[in-house]
Amino acid sequence: MRRVGWLLCWMVMLLAPCHAGPRPFFTQEEFAQRRQKLFEHIADGIAILLGAETPEAYIKFRQNNTFYYFTGVAMPDCVALLDGAAKRTTLFVPDHP
Repeated sequence: MRRVGWLLCWMVMLLAPCHAGPRPFFTQEEFAQRRQKLFEHIADGIAILLGAETPEAYIKFRQNNTFYYFTGVAMPDCVALLDGAAKRTTLFVPDHP
């Protein structure tokens, strides 16, 4: 009976860090620097970045590479508008019920 208690204790200790969630690979500042470089190329224009659509059935969602590279947003059906003149990013997020 005592072995079962120790085994359960070790299992809890090993699985506990999994509930903390994944650590981000990139910082907010890194995404901002990427957008700043893009603003230099579109000084008098705009860029519209489309995020990936919500997958059908039971397919795991994966964000569009370019959209994630500049925004860091991993939510489906988003659109980012980057205004080169104002150097401002506007993120459009759908209202999911």
